[in-house]
Formats: sequence, structure tokens, C-alpha cells
Amino acid sequence: MSTNPLERLTDEQILHHRTYIKTAAPDIWSARECLLIADDEPHIRALMSLCEKRPNNPPPGSAPYTQVIAAPGYVPYLSEKVPTTPVGDEMCRLAFDATFSKGLQQALSSGPMAAAAALAAATVAVGKTTYGKWIPEVGRLIPKKGNEVQALWQEYRKQASDKMEYATPMMIRDFFSSALAWQFVRINDGRIHDLGGSIMCLTTGSDFVGSADDPGLGDIDIYLRAMNEGLACLGGSAVTPAIRDAVICAAFMQARKAVTAATMKRDTAELEKLLADSKGPVTPTEFMTMRWWEAAMIGYHRIGLGAEGYRHLADETGVFLATRKCGKIRRAVDNLIRYDEAVDILFDAVQGDGLNEALVAMCAAGSKGIAGYAHAMAAVTDEVFQCDCGAEGHIDVGEMSMASALWYAIIPRYLIRAQLDGLAQGNPEIKSAFARPLPGERNIVAHTLPGDQLHTDDWHPLWTTARADVAELTARTLKRSLLEGSYDEAKYLRCHNAAYNVLSDCMTVADDDQQILSLSGKWCLFFDEALADFKAEHTEVISHLKELVGRIWTHLLIGDHGRNGDTHARIFVDTDRHFRSTYSLDAFAGGAIRRAFLGTVSSAMELSGFNPYHCLVEGAARICGDKR
Repeated sequence: MSTNPLERLTDEQILHHRTYIKTAAPDIWSARECLLIADDEPHIRALMSLCEKRPNNPPPGSAPYTQVIAAPGYVPYLSEKVPTTPVGDEMCRLAFDATFSKGLQQALSSGPMAAAAALAAATVAVGKTTYGKWIPEVGRLIPKKGNEVQALWQEYRKQASDKMEYATPMMIRDFFSSALAWQFVRINDGRIHDLGGSIMCLTTGSDFVGSADDPGLGDIDIYLRAMNEGLACLGGSAVTPAIRDAVICAAFMQARKAVTAATMKRDTAELEKLLADSKGPVTPTEFMTMRWWEAAMIGYHRIGLGAEGYRHLADETGVFLATRKCGKIRRAVDNLIRYDEAVDILFDAVQGDGLNEALVAMCAAGSKGIAGYAHAMAAVTDEVFQCDCGAEGHIDVGEMSMASALWYAIIPRYLIRAQLDGLAQGNPEIKSAFARPLPGERNIVAHTLPGDQLHTDDWHPLWTTARADVAELTARTLKRSLLEGSYDEAKYLRCHNAAYNVLSDCMTVADDDQQILSLSGKWCLFFDEALADFKAEHTEVISHLKELVGRIWTHLLIGDHGRNGDTHARIFVDTDRHFRSTYSLDAFAGGAIRRAFLGTVSSAMELSGFNPYHCLVEGAARICGDKR
């Protein structure tokens, strides 16, 4: 899998393109407005034609806009292997040909999104000379990212009949579909999560294969096999543009890598001149517009928003209309990217990739650009739950944001606990910088300022930090955890008391591993109280998830140095399997259980004072070489 070498964007082209982004303000959902593709691109046109002709594909505008049009053969965590279909085979071939076509690659590498990528790379390369002197030492302490297939193999081995070739397509399909299953919790048909994740596997294949952090699954054929049933079995008027956009995103990932590599080859003086002549570093709006396409956010969201449970929030192509109306909703949707940035900031700094908002903010503005970044992400979740602007979708994206916090902390690719454990072995400055907060430092929260980004154009934060009392943290925890209409006053009071109790202890407990680890029981008790009305009928699934609340606290959030034998991979697979099992329950009970789990774990992570995302980003802020 290789693409033809691409010519570097000229400095004049970069200035021209950023002027277009600023003046035209292209719609982030529109590939045409972002100048990513022309309507007559032949490979895309052939793929779309076959999409529309699939057996049972409903006519345009038929509701729901995302629907199962053929029964898939794969059942997550039960099937022995991933089957393929002739229709899927043909569509995979067309998708591959489009992604790696010379014409599309050249178009994508010469437009506004490529210019934004070049500016982001230049911003990081220049900024690291001032703020990145810590990076080589940190790189020696944190684990190497990639090759997580070896850890996952232990969890899939039995299911796949001891055949790695069976297991690898399952691993990547489950990886992507888990994100949909955890975030789009109001889609009651779990096949849509699975098939939507299947479609998006092309983007991971384009991004991962041959990269410095390749997960070790194999070549692109593994990803196409995982993609096959999604292309054949999921249809509707939102799915056709989602497939198109998945291909464009996958192609842009390749073009972006080429643009970044070409930019990074230039010396610092050249890049400083480029930024000066282009009127400054990449802006947050330029960056996030480009990052949405590079992170495959467009097609991914179309699939979920077109399904029953979310269709009322979108047009027939799966565009989330409220992201254009409410800044709080837009920020909460963007949290899917921002949790990735926080958990990946050290890896991206070491690898020199540059496509990371937190890293760009640090390189453009120093510590003030990222100090409190993780607190701001938590605030985004709680503030969208509270917003009463009248736009639809606030609760829905609050749930998505909580799920993002959980997903990036758990999936074995990012090794959040292993990163922090490695940093604890560093020199005194590094060890102190990345350490968990002490008593008196744990009740810090953020409040965002108006806007739909998290930074001003010069990368100053659009948030403030302050001390919060336990009553505020308790109210936020209850709002996250209790599904609307699932509780009465007596239940609310019991949950309030349980949350207040555990959060009070989190604020004051000594910096002692055993005392902090023991608080897992109190988080489990809160989870119990949140689901007290459902336990009699759904004891088994609630018990499994309750156990995972404790395991996540013990192994991932606090860290027990492996003494209980748990692993990132085992927690991820167990969480995904038991969380997805809730979709077999009646819609109300399943929704209440999913909300309680996401709310409990995200609160334990973000409101307890032991936020691992905060430890990572705040550590970088503390050692980046400037004074706040």
C-alpha cells in the first residue's frame, strides 16, 4: 500500500487556502465546501453508483436514514470469524481504488485542508524548539504505542479457534464498533453499531498500516475483510454519503501524512518564515475543520445520527443540525477528538506527528495553552447537559462525550495507565509534573467561556479554572448518571448521599495507594444506588458492569501495578461485551443502565480529582519550559 510522492504546497498556496477557510467558513460536513473532492471524481462516482444499487437499499429519503438492509453473519464476541459477501467484495475493491487513486491523493494534498495540516505541522515543529525540550526524556519513559494485537490476541484466542487470521478482522471491527455502541446509546439495534464500525475500518486501515504505531493486525486486506459486511448490510440515505466520506477521510489521511512529512523536512528558519508570512500559526478553527476530516468524524457521525433514536436530530444525510446552532453542542461533539488528543499528547510529541490540538496549543502558546485542558473537557460535558438554548441534542451529545472519556481511557491502544506508571519512574521533575493531585489540589474544575472552540485564535484558553465544593461535584455526577425519568425523589436522595460520600472522600483521602484504591467500593455503591430499581430484573448485567466500575478505578484510574492480573485489553473486551449486552434489554432499562455506567465511570475519572487525562496534559504544561 503506497501512494505516489506529492509535491509540497508552496507558501503562497498555504496563504491562499487559509484565506479561503477564514472568509468562506466552509461547512465542516461538506466535502465540497472544504474543497476536498470534485463531483466528477471517477472512483468515488463508481462507488456511489454501486452503493445505491445494493439489494434492498431503500430509496433516498426513506426513514430511518441508517438501517440494516441485510442480516450480517458476524455477531460480536460470539462468532468464530468475520464472513464476507460478494457485494461487499466489490464495494471494498472500489473503496480501496478510490482511497489510493493518484488523482484523489493529489487533489487532497493541494487544498485548504492540506494547507491547515501544513500549518499545524509547522506550528508544532517551531514550538517544540522552545517548549519541547522534555520530549526525548519522556519518550524513554512511556511505553511504545502500537502492536496491541498481541495483547488482544489473548482475549480473542478461544473465540477465534486459536487462529490469528480469524481474530484480526474481529479485533478491528469490534474496536471501531465499540465506539459507536458506547456513544450512540439510544440506538436500540446493536447491529447498526457493529455494521457502522465495520464501514469505518477502511479509515483505520489507511491510518494504521505501515505507520510507526501500527497495531500489528496485518496488511490492508485485514481491514477490508472487516469492512465487507458493513458495506453490504447497512443502507439508507445517510449511509451512502457516510461511505463516500469514509473514503475521502481515508484518502486524506494519506495525503495529510505526506504533507506533514514534507513540512517537517524543512528547517526551523524556513518554517518560522512560513508562519510569519502566513500571518501566524494555524488557528483552532482551521485545525479542527481539518482534524474532523483527518479523524474520520464526518462519516462516523452520519451513520449514528441517521439511525432510529437520533434521526430527529439530523437531516436525511446524517448531518447533525444542532452543531451549527449551539456552541456547547459543537464542543461536546468535538470532545470525541479532544480525549484522543489528551491521551495521545505524549505519543504525538515523541513521534513528531503534530496533528494534536493539545500539542499545537502548547507549541503555539506554551503552558497557558493547555493548563486545565482536561478540566475544560469535563466542563464541556456538564455544561451541555445544563444548556437550555432550545436546540435539540444536548443530552445526546452529553452522553457521547462521557462515552468518549471512557473509551479512550480503556482501549488498549493508548495505555493510559502504563504511560503514567512509566512517568512515575522519571527524574524528580518529571515524576512530580505527572503525579496525581494531592489533597487540596483535587477540587479544581473549569468553566468555559462563550464560543464553539476551546481556544482563541492565538491559542489562549476559552476556559477559567476555580475550586469547586463537593456539592457542585455531586450535582454534576447525578446529572451524568441518572437517566431522565428513571428516578423519583427518594432515589435521587439516596444517589445524592452516595455520590457526596465518595466525592468527599476523594477530595480528602491521603496520597496512599491502598486508601485511594479502597474507594472503588464507594463508586460501586453509587452505581448500585443509581440502578436500584432495575437490579431485581437485570441482576446479571448490572453485576458485571458494577464489577467493571471497580476494575476500571483500580487498574486504570489509580493503578495497582498489575497486582490483580488485569490488563487494558481484558478490561476493554469485558467492558465492550457487557455494555453491548444491555442492547438486548428493553429500551428503557437498557438506556438507564448504560447512562448509569457512563455517568459513574466518567465522574470517577473526571470529577474525583484523579483524572488521568489531566495528569498527562497538565504534566506537559508543567515542564514545557515557560512560566505561567
